[in-house]
Amino acid sequence: MEFKQYKSYPQYKESGIEWIDKIPEHWKLVPLKHLAFFINGYNFKPEDWGEEGVPIIRIENLNESNNFNKTTINIPQKYHVKKGDLLFGWSGNRGTSFGVFVWNLPGIYYLNQHIFLIKISNNYYINKRWFYWSLRATTKYIEQQAHGIIGMVHVTRSKLESIYIPFPKDYAEQKHISNFLDNKTLKIDQLIQEKQELIDLLKKKKTALITKCVTKGLDDDVEMKDSGVISVGKMPKNWKKISIRYILQNEANSIKVGPFGNQLKNEEMTQEYGYKVYNQKNVISNDCKIGNNYVSEKKFKELKSFRVKSGDVLVTSRGTIGISYILPDGCENGIIHPCLIKIRLDNNLVLNKYLYYIINHSTLFKYQVNTMSDATTINVIYSDTLKKVTIPLPSINEQLKIVEFIDKNLSNIDQSIQEIQESIELLQKYKTS
Repeated sequence: MEFKQYKSYPQYKESGIEWIDKIPEHWKLVPLKHLAFFINGYNFKPEDWGEEGVPIIRIENLNESNNFNKTTINIPQKYHVKKGDLLFGWSGNRGTSFGVFVWNLPGIYYLNQHIFLIKISNNYYINKRWFYWSLRATTKYIEQQAHGIIGMVHVTRSKLESIYIPFPKDYAEQKHISNFLDNKTLKIDQLIQEKQELIDLLKKKKTALITKCVTKGLDDDVEMKDSGVISVGKMPKNWKKISIRYILQNEANSIKVGPFGNQLKNEEMTQEYGYKVYNQKNVISNDCKIGNNYVSEKKFKELKSFRVKSGDVLVTSRGTIGISYILPDGCENGIIHPCLIKIRLDNNLVLNKYLYYIINHSTLFKYQVNTMSDATTINVIYSDTLKKVTIPLPSINEQLKIVEFIDKNLSNIDQSIQEIQESIELLQKYKTS
C-alpha cells in the first residue's frame, strides 16, 4: 500500500489545543457533551445475575467474548442496547476494552456499569460513523487523561464530556470523511490479515523444518528404521531412541521442579539484593537479566537443590508450558521459581541446544506430553512426565551439524517474520494517523 499525503483544505486555523494542532478554517471545536449523551450502565447486583433472561454486556464482552451473564429483571429502556449502538468502555484495559465500540450483535441486551451507551445529541446533524471515528482518533488523548495504572484505566464522565474535538458542521462532509475512513481502514485491515497469515505460515514452516531435522536428520538418502515412537515415526538407522531420564547428568537434582508450597514464599523474595529467582518471564523472553526477585543467602543455601548454573535448561511447567531456555554464561547465581523445571544434561550424550529445539519448536515433545497427560491441553508438566519423553538421538557430531543447520535456516525465517511484523506495525501506525 502506498502511503501518500491527502488533499489539503484551502485554509487552516490554530485550534488552540496542543493535541489537535490546526483544523480546517470552517470547522469548529465542540466539547463532547454538546454532541452526545454518555449514559452509564445499570448497577446490577450479584443476585440479579443468572443463566436465563436478557444478556448483560460487561467489559469483557466488548472484546467479542460470548460469555454473558443474564438477568430476568426489568430495567429502564435507557440501559437497553441494540445492534449498531455506540458504547464506550470507560473503565477497562488500555488498547483493548477501553474506548469506543460498535455493538454488532442482533437482539436486545442490557448494559452493565463501567460502560457508557452513547446517544447522539439533537443539537447538530451528526453522522454516527463520523462520531465513532472521531472518538477513535482521540482515544490516545483520552487514555493519557484517564486515571489508573498501566493496563487498567478509567475516565470520569465529566472529564470525557469536557474534551473538545474538531467538528465539521456539514453532515455531507462528515459522511464523506467516515466513508473514506471505512474504506481505507478496511483495506489496511485486509492487508494486515494477509501479512499475519504469512507469519503463521512461516511459523508452521519453522516447526516443520525443525521436526524433520530432529527426527530424520539432514541426509535424505540415509537408511531409515521404525522408531517405535508415534510422534517420531521413522528415523535414521544409526540413531537411537532414548528417554530424557537417561541423558541427564549423573548427579543429584539433575532434573528438579521448582520449590513447592511453603518452601518459597512471596515475602521471602526481595527486590534489592541476594540470589536471583529465575521465573517464567526469563524463559519466555529468552532473557536471564529481566526480573528483580531475589532471596537471601540463608534461603539460597536452604534451597540448594534448586540452584541453577549456566548451561542448565529451564522449562516452563505451569500455565504457559513447554517452553525452554538455556541459561547463558555469566548468568547470576540463583534458584528456580515453582513454575519452572531445571534440567541438567550429560553433554557427552546430548547438546543443550538440540534438546532446546526439540522442546520449543518440534511437534514430538508436546505430542508426547499431551498423550502422557491424557489431554489435548494441559496446565502443568511434572518431572516424571518430562523424564519419560522419548527423543531420537544421533551422535554428538551429527547433533552439532543439525543445530548449525537449524540456526542458519531459522535466522532467515525469523528475519522474514520480523520484517513482516514491522510492516504490520507500520500499517497499524498509519491507520491510527
